[in-house]
Amino acid sequence: MGVPPHCEKGTRSRKRPRKEGSAVPSVRKEGSKASQGQLLPRLEPAAAEYFRRAHETLKSGFDSDEEKGLFVSNVLEEAEAVGVPLSLDPAGSLLLQALMPLASPTSLCHLLKALIPSLRVVACHSCGAHILEAALLRAPLLIKDGAEDSGVLEDLVLGLGRNVQEELSVFALDAHASFVVRTLLQALGGARVGSDGGRGLQVLGTSHSRTKQAKLGSEGPTDFEVPDSFLTLLQGFSESFQELISDFIANKFFSLCLQVALEVLHRKLPEACSQLCHSVISYLSSRNPVAGQSALLVFLKDATCSRVLDKVLEVSDPKALRSFYKVHVKGQLQALASHSVANFTLQRLIRAAPRKLLGKLFEELSPGLEEILALEHLGVVTALLAACRKQGAHQQELLQALLEAFHCWEPPSRQLVCAPLIASLLAYEVYFGLEEEETPSQDPVGPWGGAGERRGAGSQRGGMEGHLPYAESAHRGSSVCSDWQLLS
Repeated sequence: MGVPPHCEKGTRSRKRPRKEGSAVPSVRKEGSKASQGQLLPRLEPAAAEYFRRAHETLKSGFDSDEEKGLFVSNVLEEAEAVGVPLSLDPAGSLLLQALMPLASPTSLCHLLKALIPSLRVVACHSCGAHILEAALLRAPLLIKDGAEDSGVLEDLVLGLGRNVQEELSVFALDAHASFVVRTLLQALGGARVGSDGGRGLQVLGTSHSRTKQAKLGSEGPTDFEVPDSFLTLLQGFSESFQELISDFIANKFFSLCLQVALEVLHRKLPEACSQLCHSVISYLSSRNPVAGQSALLVFLKDATCSRVLDKVLEVSDPKALRSFYKVHVKGQLQALASHSVANFTLQRLIRAAPRKLLGKLFEELSPGLEEILALEHLGVVTALLAACRKQGAHQQELLQALLEAFHCWEPPSRQLVCAPLIASLLAYEVYFGLEEEETPSQDPVGPWGGAGERRGAGSQRGGMEGHLPYAESAHRGSSVCSDWQLLS
């Protein structure tokens, strides 16, 4: 089956109604994989060839926007009849993702009508999930413009969203469908998020890097208007998440969906966000209580639950943060700072803390800075430095505590060489190869003079109380050093 005239570059034709028998050949259901007890539909070879050639034509470019628009409309018209198998086909999925940013409201409505009856099959498929994500990100922008069929498109998105909400425990726990849930939450809230839970889509449909460094601005607006009906459904999702917390909060896919929900709600429905945060804290703190300490401490050390708590702290108001500290972690900060997982949540608390709470955190953490550095948990130290600078508080005290940790606060002459110590994460005695019993009169006046040559990384594991040197890679001190310079 060749590409008809509307798929060949340089030709022009009017959009034509589909005639009997002129559609892309029917699909066949076969293959070894089954979803929900059904065999996955596959494209006929002729149809697969048609869409392959259409994708090549799209990538080759067009002479005018009018020609490109006509091409997109015609290809999406053909795709309507085979929407499900085309979405599940690796090559067809890439084509549809490339067409989504160009789709008109009418074309997108037709595609969603084809996909929604098989929503679970499509959403739980590695290729199909990308199509639903692309359609959900496109829909609010078209609805906002008030174009023809925007009302129909709004109803279709709401219908899709309600289907997902009704079976949230299915979609949010699936490796692929969970991405659809996260994108749906962003579409309903009119907010793109940059957290680990969010995923963007590049122009040509390849998966965007799921990192916080992702440039969401290059993929479209990070905030956009949505109908009130979308926010109402988003509120409903908040309630559904609250009902499922007790069963699934330890599931990594549900956890990521919950993180995105918290971030979107924080930006669009702050009250609902506070309620969801309260539900998370209340549930976790009620599990397996231990005499004398909060049960929440166990979950702070869990890789999955701690990420949810990271997000809870990030979106909580100052009153909630003070309560979290007083009820759950007061007196436990040194233990949390020393833990390989819990120290990351502590960093979130430090960065989010208001001025008064920051003072309490600093008071509890500063005596153990040397041990924290010895464990190479530099994020705790840099979080303290950044927070003190942001709040304009405890800067001199933190500077002294940091220099004491590197053994260069006393005598004062050692302060002259603090920069290379912090940059290399080596204690004074280790950096200059001094024995602890040497007298202050032997102190050098510069990083390279006097008492001896600088020793290579790992050549000595000494230092005060055996904690330093802190790291064997000098570059790891760069972040500490840069934040220290801002305080000094």
